Amino acid sequence: MLEVRKTQVKQRIVHLWSVTAVFALYFGLPTLIHVMAECASTGSGSACAG
Repeated sequence: MLEVRKTQVKQRIVHLWSVTAVFALYFGLPTLIHVMAECASTGSGSACAG
């Protein structure tokens, strides 16, 4: 019984991390692309300084 519960908890944690990763990519990736595009257009300008 305890083993089944451990497996369920582990699956739930993996699912939670997957959802978090998807949200991070969905919201973070466009921002990252935007920053990189700014950096590319300005050369070594203020956008590249970090």
